[in-house]
Amino acid sequence: MIVDIHPFDPNQALDGELAEHYDFALATYEVDRPNEPVVDYHDFVGRLRTRPAGIGEQRFWVARHNGRLVGIVDLLLPSSENANMTIIQVQVRPDARRRGIGTSLLRAAVQHGDGRDLIVGAGICEGSDGERWAGALGFVTTTRIARQVLDVSGTDVALWHIPIPAGYRLERWVGAVPDALIESYAQARTAITDAPMNESSYRHPVWTAERVREAEAEAAASGIEQRVVVAVHENTGTVAGLTEIALHPGMLGEASQRDTAVLARHRGHGLGRCVKAAMMKWLLAEQSGIARVSTTTDASNSHMIEVNHQLGYRTLRVMTSAESRRADLEQRLNLASPR
Repeated sequence: MIVDIHPFDPNQALDGELAEHYDFALATYEVDRPNEPVVDYHDFVGRLRTRPAGIGEQRFWVARHNGRLVGIVDLLLPSSENANMTIIQVQVRPDARRRGIGTSLLRAAVQHGDGRDLIVGAGICEGSDGERWAGALGFVTTTRIARQVLDVSGTDVALWHIPIPAGYRLERWVGAVPDALIESYAQARTAITDAPMNESSYRHPVWTAERVREAEAEAAASGIEQRVVVAVHENTGTVAGLTEIALHPGMLGEASQRDTAVLARHRGHGLGRCVKAAMMKWLLAEQSGIARVSTTTDASNSHMIEVNHQLGYRTLRVMTSAESRRADLEQRLNLASPR
């Protein structure tokens, strides 16, 4: 199938284009992500127009056949520790698959990936057409991620009544970390590097006070509200554990549960569950319109997955990431059969 591939800017898109993208997403999710909570149009557009904070530059290309939207590739260009990789997500409308559209979009992504050495396919549904297609192109699965969702209306709030462990207190804020905690907060954020990553080449940031402030400024510039709850060790006055929630502009009904981390020397006291439960009580006391909270956790991190279940999350599915060296992929794409 011959397709026209061109860049797409969701912030410049007309209403008709955005409605077309929403219809595309509904059709794709129905096949690839059954039982996924349906996102309303307003939240969908908000998500599409909000660049993820801290992940680097984002670009989109779309494929059209006879004017009809049949495929999309979302491309991220991380910085710092991951400046060697291009992260992509390719989607093709179910009734247009196996006609070369995904492969054409992948070629466009490789071409516009700034020559980075590693191509990472993200957001691949385990067992889907996309997983089979990526495998046929020589991508190697490196990470399995559990996608979990908490439906607020169906969750017993008693699950969030967790006592604070002895020797600790909770503090919370929106936006900027208090100056008195920023150094220990940065150290606690870096503790997430202990989390399982399997064979993934992705590297978590090494946080410093300066880097925290930069991330805060970037989120604020994007209109993202960051809420943080921390457990402070009473004897030292330092952050022992933390959890973060992000509220994106335009996404009125959904919150994104982000990093939760506990320093190794403070583990075993239930701090992770405690701060996440406190976050939920605080969030919904002030944001009553939130219908669900979503998160992702490495599928091998059984401890955090179980903590989430105890707080009311349910696991929807497993997503995978797969990697290929750019030079190898370019060679295979020249020989690839249509998909």
